[in-house]
Amino acid sequence: MDALPRRARPADTAHVCRIARSAFARYTPRLGHPPREIGLDYPSLIQRGTVIVAGDAAEVAGFAVAVPQDDTLAIEVVAVDPVFQHHGIGRRLIAHAEARARMSGLRRIDLSVDEVMWETLGLYARLGYQEIDRREQEGSVRVQFRKHLGWRA
Repeated sequence: MDALPRRARPADTAHVCRIARSAFARYTPRLGHPPREIGLDYPSLIQRGTVIVAGDAAEVAGFAVAVPQDDTLAIEVVAVDPVFQHHGIGRRLIAHAEARARMSGLRRIDLSVDEVMWETLGLYARLGYQEIDRREQEGSVRVQFRKHLGWRA
């Protein structure tokens, strides 16, 4: 799985939907309901060009949903197939999104994660994201993170 992340294609839809279900299913007992990430309209997000996948043509190992909004890139989902977790794929997807944002002249990246997904809270902090808020959203508490990209010559 050393291929560079790339924009998802319609042929990736089944992989993306499967990964969303398998990566986020473990949080259902913690939340008391399926996480919002399971029910997103991934075919539409792929069609809009906002999904990035990591893997090769035969197998997608993970994906991110990254949506430009004004001067910000909003990372809405990062998911890695449980079989491929702890191999740096999530970090690679985030780094790719950051590079894309910088190339597009965006100033920051915002993302949020449900507070019961504590495994990822530390990851985002280690990657330079700062917690800016916690708020009730869709029946759970979402932790809001932000990273200022700065300018590179």
